[in-house]
Formats: sequence, structure tokens, C-alpha cells
Amino acid sequence: MRQKYQIHQIVYMIAAGKQIKEMVVMKYADGFYVVRYRDTGGGLRVREGRLYPSVQLAQQAGGILPKDRMKKQEEHFDFDLATDKYYTQF
Repeated sequence: MRQKYQIHQIVYMIAAGKQIKEMVVMKYADGFYVVRYRDTGGGLRVREGRLYPSVQLAQQAGGILPKDRMKKQEEHFDFDLATDKYYTQF
């Protein structure tokens, strides 16, 4: 199997289905890459299909909106038992 990413190349991975993590390729063996997080230093062994060469490709593959285009969270309304009124919580 041919290696798609080079050693020490920066790649991106979708973590927890909602955020994109920047990683560095450390090693390749039998279709798996050993990658290291750039921010925390931890590492993983993942298949080639989970890695993307750019942030834009990772966002398209995961259906993730960029941070500046994320939907505003809906306001939460709680009921105060003491005053019997609803109030907004931010």
C-alpha cells in the first residue's frame, strides 16, 4: 500500500464528530498512521481515511461549519419557582 502523507506533514482529523484537530504525521505502517496532536502532544494510530490534507476538506467531509459561520445557540428559558416567571439564561 502506498503512503499518501509524508512524515512530519501537517494533517487534519475530525475528532468527536464536531471539531477538527491539527496533527503531525510521525510514522506510517500497513495503512495506519501514527499522528501527534500539535496542541497537546498526545498521539493516535489511525487509518488513512480519517486524515485530510486541509481544514476545508475536513469540514466538507464532516459537514462542519467554520467557527465564524456556526449557528447561534438558542436562548434557554428557565422557570423561577420563587417568582413564578420565566427568565433568560445566557
